[in-house]
Amino acid sequence: MATFEFECTEMDGLLYPNIEFDGKAELDSLGKHGRLRLNYLREQKPQMYRELLLTGKLAKHCASVEKLLWDGRNGFVPMI
Repeated sequence: MATFEFECTEMDGLLYPNIEFDGKAELDSLGKHGRLRLNYLREQKPQMYRELLLTGKLAKHCASVEKLLWDGRNGFVPMI
């Protein structure tokens, strides 16, 4: 049987694992739409949020949504 060793933090009598992920700097630099996507995933799609977070793809996903919407907004030409 495999055993895992990791550090934990105790809060209110419960132990929480100390988990760090790559991409924190990317998440901190997200624009409006990237943060909206992050909040949407966290609140409405928690399973997808956890999967992206644990696989290290959360920051990249939110940044791609930000870029997609930014590029689409800049490429939009209103018809007169």
